[in-house]
Amino acid sequence: MYAALDNVAFVKTHLHKSKVMLLSLMAGFFLAVGVQAFICVTAPTTTPALTVLGAFLFSYCLIAIVHCGAELFTGNCLMLMAVFQGHIPFIDVLIEWGLVWSFNFLG
Repeated sequence: MYAALDNVAFVKTHLHKSKVMLLSLMAGFFLAVGVQAFICVTAPTTTPALTVLGAFLFSYCLIAIVHCGAELFTGNCLMLMAVFQGHIPFIDVLIEWGLVWSFNFLG
């Protein structure tokens, strides 16, 4: 499992920056749609059925992020494991984090 995470971190830091930007923008958009869906469903009343429906809609958007291969900042936080092993430089991780976080925010 650790070797797989290390490999993913290496591949992510070597993706073309325009692809990282697009995938991060998509993830931010999906996340915003999920939050908006949750708020729209649960805001009128706080019945348990609507809360469950809102949670389902939000989790569906998270599934869309994974299914499309979009880049969400929280998933990139595990890249530190590859840094600690010395397989990728920390500056590459910082650049990746900056791009992903800012384009998640824009999305």
